[in-house]
Amino acid sequence: AVCDGSQKMVAGDLTSASDLYSLSIVLWEMLTGARPGLTQSGRGHVSGVLKSLLEADERQREVEQVSEQSQGVQDTSGLVEVLQRCLQGDPEERYRTGDELAAALELCLNEDARRLLNDRTTKWKQIVRRWPQTAIVVTTLIPNLIMAVFNFLYNQGEIRQSFPDGEETFLKIQSYINVVAFSVGIASSFWLIRTVTKATCQEGGQCSAAQRVRLRSQCLQLGNTAAIVSTVLWLAAGPVYPVALHLLKGDVPVSIYQHFVASLSLCGLIVAAYPFFGVSLIAVRGLYPALVGTDSLSPEELPALRKLSSWTWFHLILAAAVPMAAVLILAVAGLNRRWALIILAIAGSIGVLNTTAAFRLLQKDIQTLTGLIRRADGSGR
Repeated sequence: AVCDGSQKMVAGDLTSASDLYSLSIVLWEMLTGARPGLTQSGRGHVSGVLKSLLEADERQREVEQVSEQSQGVQDTSGLVEVLQRCLQGDPEERYRTGDELAAALELCLNEDARRLLNDRTTKWKQIVRRWPQTAIVVTTLIPNLIMAVFNFLYNQGEIRQSFPDGEETFLKIQSYINVVAFSVGIASSFWLIRTVTKATCQEGGQCSAAQRVRLRSQCLQLGNTAAIVSTVLWLAAGPVYPVALHLLKGDVPVSIYQHFVASLSLCGLIVAAYPFFGVSLIAVRGLYPALVGTDSLSPEELPALRKLSSWTWFHLILAAAVPMAAVLILAVAGLNRRWALIILAIAGSIGVLNTTAAFRLLQKDIQTLTGLIRRADGSGR
């Protein structure tokens, strides 16, 4: 028993959390020059001090004293936050193992990694961690809706010019196809991302370390999932429009077939980059850290990071090249819809600026995570 026998505690109750508590006291003294939060418990006979420290109210006062002391410490490394967690009165709120504490202290030496993995205060990150599926689906949906409006107006002009008798039928087909396409897209997105997002909500707590490694690798591919779902549906809709017109209205000019397949394919390629970058930022900055927790990152995650890096380059090129190619095609074809050229040119320029900014953020985050893994693995490669 501890102290005078009045406390119902045995030696077996002293775990690694107790050792970490003792270590954190030493570290706190080295940092601040004072013992952490000691009030009246810091004076008197040793048995009285220990007995006082075991009382819940006194332990809470000690935690509050540590918080007050930390306000006078100039710290931008996150060390104070780490030590405050070590000094929590409830052992369950401390780091569970020395490896977890070592990983947290390692982050204190890497400001970029700490901001990426330990940020629990940024509002948008809190939102996406609470509703990850909704955040991903909405981020995917918005650029597709904008492109759908543009595509509708553009194709309506083409129908009026080349197949005026089919305009009314086109409007009906447009409504049905959009309802089906967006419903399928939303449902498939929820289904494809469900495993990662469910684990994110639980912060990986119900998964083994090996499972969390796999989930983090899958998390890095969420942007690609969003881009693929979007592109596939646009490509599929291309031939559906003229076929539906043919079935409902009779013979349809070959030019209409060509027009719909080409225009919807281009729209699908244009819109692919925006869900990719938006969802990838959500995944890397919002969801990935929740799946890391206090784990040490594994070298097994390097291939997924390299793959994400390669895909960011691909989508950046896609975002820059496809809108400009579409403008060139429309101009060469001599179509009498200058407004479409202007919109594509302006939207393409804005899109390139936005995707370039997102590309730089993602590349920086990938480099930060890669460097963290290599240092933990003792590899300079």
